Amino acid sequence: MKLFYSKKPPCTWELFTNFCSCLWHYSYQLLRLLALVLITLAYEGSSGSFAFIIKSQKFHVAILLFLVSFLLKKVIKVKSVSELESELKSVKMAYFQDVLKRIKGEIWRKIEKEKPVDFSDYWHDLLAVIAKIYSFTNHERISIFAFTEDDEDQVIMLGRYSKNRFLNNKGRGYHSTKQGSIAKALQSPNDYSFKDDFPKDDAKYEQELIIKEKMSKEDVKKLKMRAKTIGSFVLHNAKGIDQLAVLVLESQDPKSKILTEEIALNIYNEFKNSIEEMIYFQKDLKLMPISGVDESLENDNVI
Repeated sequence: MKLFYSKKPPCTWELFTNFCSCLWHYSYQLLRLLALVLITLAYEGSSGSFAFIIKSQKFHVAILLFLVSFLLKKVIKVKSVSELESELKSVKMAYFQDVLKRIKGEIWRKIEKEKPVDFSDYWHDLLAVIAKIYSFTNHERISIFAFTEDDEDQVIMLGRYSKNRFLNNKGRGYHSTKQGSIAKALQSPNDYSFKDDFPKDDAKYEQELIIKEKMSKEDVKKLKMRAKTIGSFVLHNAKGIDQLAVLVLESQDPKSKILTEEIALNIYNEFKNSIEEMIYFQKDLKLMPISGVDESLENDNVI
């Protein structure tokens, strides 16, 4: 009869060190618990045995108080982390607002001197701040597309940023509102669309874009960035009623760790109002690109 056993001993050095680490981590709590036992023993007097102490109502109350204090400590710790996150958000927004203020000032100075203003350059710098705050790599890209008064079937690119030079063309292209992630966001009751599970295989990827995203074969072939993670988020007018523009966040990585749905939503919620402010600033100056008039406009194939 063969005996089956593991060659690995049941108590390894790793297990021992982890146990010691756990004891050290909770040493303060264990000492407090030991102190409660000793205090209870002293209070009960020499006549009380350990078994008697364990069954004592006072000991149970002491243990309960210990657990409550332990949980309160954890809650306070979580609260402090929440406060730190709030402070970090304030710092990020202050930095972004400072850049936005300086950009507006420079644009006004150019206008006063009757110098040409290329808003796409300023959008590039503004979006770069967001990318820097969220540690975007060469695989990510951020773009802004806005509606114009003369055409509801497409949105025009106002600006774009990526650390990747190949993906960072500042083109002022347009995108159909009837296909892809932008179309899904515009039709969504939640004002956004997010997808991070596109096929890795090129052939399957192209088929999905054609069938599910309603893109033509020609548009798919012209894609410069084959995003495997993409989120589109709708921006609104000052009253929050009408659709104004779309913020598009992309990554070449499937299931991107840099651009998760949570991170994308954070970017949208944190910078939504400031981006809308910049769009209205451009609109008020009547410097929005116009499809069909601006010869530099070319179809921009964001998924």
